[in-house]
Amino acid sequence: MRRWERRLKDLSMSLEACGTSYFDPERFRLNANHFLTTARTVSFLFQKDKASIQDFDAWHLNNIYNPWHADTIMKWSIASRNTIEKEGDLDLHSTVNATLIFGYIEEQDVAISLEKQTYLNASVKRLIRFARTKLPSGVSDSAVIRVDRRWVANTLPEFELLQAFRYIYTRMHEACESLSKHLHTSLESSIPEPTSFDETSTGSRGTHYIPLNSNLIHTVVAQRHSVDKNFNPPPWLNKISEDKNLAPPNSLPTLMEFHEKMAHANFMAFGNHLAMLWLYNDKFEPIDFIGTAPENQTAKFIFWRTVSDRIHYLKAKYLIWVSEAWIRKGVDKRMRTPVRNLPIIGEFLQVVGIGGEDQYLKVSWDIKRENKDSTPNLVLRPPPEGDYKEEVNYLIPARRALNKVNNSCAKKV
Repeated sequence: MRRWERRLKDLSMSLEACGTSYFDPERFRLNANHFLTTARTVSFLFQKDKASIQDFDAWHLNNIYNPWHADTIMKWSIASRNTIEKEGDLDLHSTVNATLIFGYIEEQDVAISLEKQTYLNASVKRLIRFARTKLPSGVSDSAVIRVDRRWVANTLPEFELLQAFRYIYTRMHEACESLSKHLHTSLESSIPEPTSFDETSTGSRGTHYIPLNSNLIHTVVAQRHSVDKNFNPPPWLNKISEDKNLAPPNSLPTLMEFHEKMAHANFMAFGNHLAMLWLYNDKFEPIDFIGTAPENQTAKFIFWRTVSDRIHYLKAKYLIWVSEAWIRKGVDKRMRTPVRNLPIIGEFLQVVGIGGEDQYLKVSWDIKRENKDSTPNLVLRPPPEGDYKEEVNYLIPARRALNKVNNSCAKKV
């Protein structure tokens, strides 16, 4: 293992320590200081090896200096390390938050920020009373109260610190991976991927969710699965991979074309399709893949907000979403009936592609069955007429995050 790889692995352990100590102020302060000083030494070790790296200056300019020079969080990371070593601890501030969530859009949340955790129980009860008296029953049925602690630095007040640390680790991981490719090697496999430290992967911030229709406290945790190296693709998958008419992805439409074929073939092979999400970078390389099976509307709220966070720290440029969905009858405009209680009158399979503010593509098929025991078939839905643009509520957090990433990159160019 090269020394900058070893230091990146040290950084991953420091990030994990920040997460596990989030509710212990003194340990979190110590681990935060250690993370920021360790992060800076990763790039120092690149410089140590520059004499043995061909075309190092060009690589460094394109992969370190230019991308990080105008990056708010990376500049803060460098400045913070200097502050810690020369002046002392950063000025950190912590609050405990109780937030009522009853939709996908953050502006709709009702939040109470507390300086002392001792007031938390009273605030949670106040939010529950608000939800049950002010919200229609069909809305409050899927509402949830999120309770968590939030650490921020006075020099970076707009970002929660673990979110900023995940962002920094991702940039460091990208740089080390890029240098490995530059050297025609691979990054050490034992070094954790950035998504290993996502909130749903670790539960690190100790976030708890209290659904109003349940007395139980829930946490959201994701599971990682290793690739099966002995996997033999079935004939239908080989057929797609060998399709010479499929152009290499270089735009959102070409990404969509590939995923449309994959989704259709997968459904016809198995008779169903699990909900799956892919994130791609600006080179149309996959950088994240998530499968999800939310058990209720509350879980969907939480999942899509987590996706927007992943888009931010991974700097994803494109999103592909494949899922089955129900068609329900009799939408209650007064929102007194929970969506889960509305009768199902149909189902469809959809592939959605997003690439920024004006890049939204969708293909869908109605799922048809002669009877409940028959093999399902797919019937392509015609595209909407005119300039109709669909605004799907659950995609709003992801679309906003993609717009922010795309607009940020455009300004730097």
